[in-house]
Amino acid sequence: MRRMVWVVLVAGCQVDEGEVCIQAGGEQATCPAAEEVDPDDAFTTGGDCDAKVTRIIERLNARPELPIGSDGFGTRCCYVAKLRDTTPFSECTLLTDAL
Repeated sequence: MRRMVWVVLVAGCQVDEGEVCIQAGGEQATCPAAEEVDPDDAFTTGGDCDAKVTRIIERLNARPELPIGSDGFGTRCCYVAKLRDTTPFSECTLLTDAL
């Protein structure tokens, strides 16, 4: 009996570390600790990937900051996070130094 084995390569599903941020409220004086941030509330700060935040690792700034060359999103708190590229067959790059 002959057995067939299918090998499927799914490019674009690698896991990387990258920078993500959350919006900071106008009166917010400090940024929440990494373990207090819901990954679903975070967004990537650059790159051309459709990345899913899987885990927040560490806080990058203690106080909310307005990014250099502001993009209109206002003050934010940023973190290092585990990101999964969900764009099929992409070779995109996630930026890690957007602040």
